[in-house]
Amino acid sequence: GIVLLGKVWTPDFGIAETKPGEKLFNLLPAPPVRPVIGLAQRVESYKEQLRQKCDFSSQKVPSILGEIGLPFEIQYVGLPGSQPKDSEETLNEAADAHMQALEQIMLPHCWWNYTPENSAKRGDFWNGENLSIVSNNEGRAPASLIRPYISRCSGMPISQSFSFQEGRFRCEFDVQEQG
Repeated sequence: GIVLLGKVWTPDFGIAETKPGEKLFNLLPAPPVRPVIGLAQRVESYKEQLRQKCDFSSQKVPSILGEIGLPFEIQYVGLPGSQPKDSEETLNEAADAHMQALEQIMLPHCWWNYTPENSAKRGDFWNGENLSIVSNNEGRAPASLIRPYISRCSGMPISQSFSFQEGRFRCEFDVQEQG
């Protein structure tokens, strides 16, 4: 929402949707959004919101997130006194936060989009968007977007995570249960 429309990344502050029916002090209806402070809390908020959307179905059915992405002309906006970040660092941090949430809840997804004609000057040539993972025949934010994942598993997956800074993938699975 805010990242896509505002084209800004503020790792220390975000806005999350409240849960349907959530109450303040068990009395008043909660406002539709609430503040989220800190990068780790933003990832938790993304996970919560994605789980909530997957749970809208009354049946237990597999879900896939059809489109996720971010504007590649995104700008870093930190709290007063924070160190400025270059555009590549900002892109990697924003993409990684989204990818962490998806990985941690094991939600399959399609990163939007791939437009080979994209250019930094004119974007995707569609609706003023600049969401393509390639531009001028080069990958964008590959350090955070090219990630390992569980493709097959001899058991039931329990968790997975990837640190692009360390180049480390971690997965856990239960060999007693069949996945």
